[in-house]
Amino acid sequence: PTDTSRRLLLEVARNLRDHAAADTVPVADQIVEVPASRYVDPDYYEREKQLIFRRVPIMVAASCEIKKAGDHVSLEVAGIPVLVMRGRDGVARAFLNVCTHRGAIIAKEPGSSLRLKCPYHGWNFDEKGALVGVPCRQEFGEITADLSLKQFPVLECGGLIWAILDPGSKADINAFLGDFAPLLEEFGF
Repeated sequence: PTDTSRRLLLEVARNLRDHAAADTVPVADQIVEVPASRYVDPDYYEREKQLIFRRVPIMVAASCEIKKAGDHVSLEVAGIPVLVMRGRDGVARAFLNVCTHRGAIIAKEPGSSLRLKCPYHGWNFDEKGALVGVPCRQEFGEITADLSLKQFPVLECGGLIWAILDPGSKADINAFLGDFAPLLEEFGF
Protein backbone atom coordinates (compact mmCIF):
# COMPACT_ATOMS: atom_id res chain seq x y z
CA PRO A 1 0.00 0.00 0.00
CA THR A 2 1.00 3.59 -0.52
CA ASP A 3 1.98 5.85 2.37
CA THR A 4 -1.28 7.74 1.84
CA SER A 5 -3.43 4.60 2.05
CA ARG A 6 -1.51 3.39 5.12
CA ARG A 7 -2.01 6.78 6.81
CA LEU A 8 -5.72 6.73 6.00
CA LEU A 9 -6.12 3.19 7.34
CA LEU A 10 -4.28 4.12 10.54
CA GLU A 11 -6.34 7.30 10.95
CA VAL A 12 -9.59 5.34 10.62
CA ALA A 13 -8.34 2.64 13.00
CA ARG A 14 -7.26 5.20 15.62
CA ASN A 15 -10.56 7.04 15.35
CA LEU A 16 -12.50 3.81 15.88
CA ARG A 17 -10.21 2.80 18.75
CA ASP A 18 -10.72 6.16 20.44
CA HIS A 19 -14.50 5.90 20.08
CA ALA A 20 -14.44 2.36 21.47
CA ALA A 21 -12.38 3.48 24.47
CA ALA A 22 -14.77 6.38 25.12
CA ASP A 23 -17.83 4.16 24.55
CA THR A 24 -19.05 6.52 21.80
CA VAL A 25 -19.80 6.20 18.13
CA PRO A 26 -18.80 8.49 15.26
CA VAL A 27 -21.71 10.67 14.13
CA ALA A 28 -22.53 12.51 10.94
CA ASP A 29 -22.51 16.30 10.77
CA GLN A 30 -26.24 16.31 10.06
CA ILE A 31 -29.21 13.96 9.99
CA VAL A 32 -29.58 12.03 6.76
CA GLU A 33 -33.25 11.64 5.96
CA VAL A 34 -34.35 8.67 3.86
CA PRO A 35 -38.06 8.13 3.25
CA ALA A 36 -39.22 4.86 4.84
CA SER A 37 -40.95 3.92 1.58
CA ARG A 38 -37.57 3.24 -0.03
CA TYR A 39 -37.11 0.21 2.20
CA VAL A 40 -40.36 -1.45 1.16
CA ASP A 41 -41.06 -0.17 -2.36
CA PRO A 42 -40.68 -3.09 -4.83
CA ASP A 43 -40.18 -0.71 -7.80
CA TYR A 44 -37.37 1.09 -5.98
CA TYR A 45 -35.76 -2.27 -5.17
CA GLU A 46 -35.96 -3.35 -8.83
CA ARG A 47 -34.23 -0.11 -9.85
CA GLU A 48 -31.52 -0.72 -7.23
CA LYS A 49 -30.95 -4.24 -8.59
CA GLN A 50 -30.61 -2.94 -12.15
CA LEU A 51 -28.60 0.21 -11.42
CA ILE A 52 -26.45 -0.97 -8.51
CA PHE A 53 -26.32 -4.71 -7.82
CA ARG A 54 -25.83 -5.68 -11.49
CA ARG A 55 -23.44 -2.87 -12.38
CA VAL A 56 -20.90 -2.59 -9.59
CA PRO A 57 -18.53 -5.21 -8.17
CA ILE A 58 -19.95 -7.11 -5.22
CA MET A 59 -17.96 -9.31 -2.85
CA VAL A 60 -19.43 -12.78 -3.44
CA ALA A 61 -17.06 -15.04 -1.46
CA ALA A 62 -13.89 -15.19 0.56
CA SER A 63 -10.96 -16.98 -1.08
CA CYS A 64 -10.74 -19.33 1.90
CA GLU A 65 -14.24 -20.66 1.08
CA ILE A 66 -12.98 -22.18 -2.18
CA LYS A 67 -9.40 -23.20 -1.42
CA LYS A 68 -8.93 -26.06 -3.89
CA ALA A 69 -10.03 -26.97 -7.39
CA GLY A 70 -13.71 -27.87 -7.51
CA ASP A 71 -14.62 -26.11 -4.27
CA HIS A 72 -17.78 -24.08 -4.73
CA VAL A 73 -20.31 -22.01 -2.83
CA SER A 74 -23.69 -20.69 -3.87
CA LEU A 75 -25.55 -17.59 -2.80
CA GLU A 76 -28.29 -15.28 -3.94
CA VAL A 77 -27.63 -11.59 -4.44
CA ALA A 78 -30.67 -9.37 -5.05
CA GLY A 79 -32.57 -12.31 -6.53
CA ILE A 80 -29.68 -13.50 -8.70
CA PRO A 81 -28.47 -17.06 -7.98
CA VAL A 82 -24.65 -17.07 -8.02
CA LEU A 83 -22.21 -19.99 -8.01
CA VAL A 84 -18.56 -19.26 -7.14
CA MET A 85 -16.06 -22.00 -8.00
CA ARG A 86 -12.31 -22.55 -8.19
CA GLY A 87 -10.97 -24.26 -11.32
CA ARG A 88 -8.08 -26.68 -11.79
CA ASP A 89 -6.08 -23.67 -13.00
CA GLY A 90 -6.54 -22.02 -9.58
CA VAL A 91 -8.80 -19.30 -10.98
CA ALA A 92 -11.96 -18.31 -9.10
CA ARG A 93 -15.01 -17.93 -11.34
CA ALA A 94 -18.59 -16.85 -10.73
CA PHE A 95 -21.54 -18.12 -12.74
CA LEU A 96 -25.26 -17.66 -12.93
CA ASN A 97 -26.23 -20.72 -10.84
CA VAL A 98 -28.85 -21.85 -13.35
CA CYS A 99 -28.79 -24.74 -15.82
CA THR A 100 -28.85 -23.42 -19.37
CA HIS A 101 -31.39 -26.08 -20.36
CA ARG A 102 -34.37 -25.71 -18.02
CA GLY A 103 -33.21 -23.08 -15.53
CA ALA A 104 -32.87 -25.32 -12.47
CA ILE A 105 -30.51 -24.25 -9.68
CA ILE A 106 -27.37 -26.35 -10.08
CA ALA A 107 -25.67 -26.16 -6.68
CA LYS A 108 -27.63 -25.37 -3.52
CA GLU A 109 -25.00 -26.25 -0.92
CA PRO A 110 -21.24 -25.66 -0.65
CA GLY A 111 -19.25 -28.57 -2.00
CA SER A 112 -16.29 -29.78 -3.98
CA SER A 113 -16.53 -31.37 -7.41
CA LEU A 114 -14.93 -30.63 -10.75
CA ARG A 115 -18.28 -31.40 -12.39
CA LEU A 116 -21.62 -29.89 -11.53
CA LYS A 117 -24.79 -31.81 -12.33
CA CYS A 118 -28.17 -30.22 -12.91
CA PRO A 119 -30.77 -32.00 -10.77
CA TYR A 120 -33.44 -31.72 -13.50
CA HIS A 121 -32.05 -33.65 -16.51
CA GLY A 122 -28.52 -34.37 -15.28
CA TRP A 123 -26.67 -32.04 -17.62
CA ASN A 124 -23.02 -31.74 -16.51
CA PHE A 125 -20.85 -28.64 -16.44
CA ASP A 126 -17.11 -28.46 -15.72
CA GLU A 127 -15.35 -26.06 -13.36
CA LYS A 128 -15.07 -23.49 -16.15
CA GLY A 129 -18.82 -23.63 -16.76
CA ALA A 130 -18.64 -25.55 -20.06
CA LEU A 131 -21.39 -28.05 -20.85
CA VAL A 132 -19.50 -31.36 -20.88
CA GLY A 133 -22.17 -34.02 -20.55
CA VAL A 134 -25.77 -34.57 -21.58
CA PRO A 135 -27.26 -37.93 -20.58
CA CYS A 136 -29.50 -39.47 -23.25
CA ARG A 137 -28.31 -36.86 -25.70
CA GLN A 138 -30.53 -38.29 -28.47
CA GLU A 139 -33.62 -37.23 -26.49
CA PHE A 140 -32.63 -33.56 -26.62
CA GLY A 141 -31.99 -33.30 -30.35
CA GLU A 142 -28.96 -31.64 -31.87
CA ILE A 143 -27.36 -29.15 -29.50
CA THR A 144 -25.75 -26.48 -31.66
CA ALA A 145 -25.75 -23.44 -29.36
CA ASP A 146 -23.16 -22.79 -26.68
CA LEU A 147 -25.00 -23.83 -23.54
CA SER A 148 -22.17 -23.12 -21.11
CA LEU A 149 -23.05 -21.50 -17.82
CA LYS A 150 -23.26 -17.70 -17.97
CA GLN A 151 -20.06 -16.37 -16.41
CA PHE A 152 -19.78 -13.10 -14.51
CA PRO A 153 -16.66 -10.88 -14.59
CA VAL A 154 -14.55 -11.72 -11.51
CA LEU A 155 -11.51 -10.43 -9.64
CA GLU A 156 -9.85 -12.12 -6.68
CA CYS A 157 -8.17 -9.47 -4.57
CA GLY A 158 -7.06 -9.30 -0.95
CA GLY A 159 -8.51 -12.71 -0.12
CA LEU A 160 -11.94 -11.74 -1.43
CA ILE A 161 -13.73 -12.63 -4.65
CA TRP A 162 -15.54 -9.81 -6.40
CA ALA A 163 -18.04 -10.19 -9.26
CA ILE A 164 -20.22 -7.98 -11.42
CA LEU A 165 -23.59 -9.67 -11.82
CA ASP A 166 -23.90 -8.86 -15.51
CA PRO A 167 -22.23 -11.41 -17.82
CA GLY A 168 -21.75 -8.75 -20.50
CA SER A 169 -20.24 -6.10 -18.27
CA LYS A 170 -17.00 -4.54 -19.44
CA ALA A 171 -16.50 -2.65 -16.17
CA ASP A 172 -13.01 -2.79 -14.68
CA ILE A 173 -13.18 -4.24 -11.17
CA ASN A 174 -9.56 -3.21 -10.47
CA ALA A 175 -10.39 0.39 -11.34
CA PHE A 176 -13.53 0.26 -9.19
CA LEU A 177 -11.57 -0.94 -6.15
CA GLY A 178 -8.80 1.59 -6.83
CA ASP A 179 -6.92 2.57 -3.67
CA PHE A 180 -9.18 0.28 -1.65
CA ALA A 181 -7.43 -2.85 -3.03
CA PRO A 182 -4.15 -2.30 -1.13
CA LEU A 183 -6.14 -1.66 2.05
CA LEU A 184 -7.81 -5.05 1.63
CA GLU A 185 -4.40 -6.71 1.48
CA GLU A 186 -3.60 -5.14 4.86
CA PHE A 187 -6.38 -7.16 6.51
CA GLY A 188 -4.86 -10.49 5.44
CA PHE A 189 -8.15 -12.21 4.64
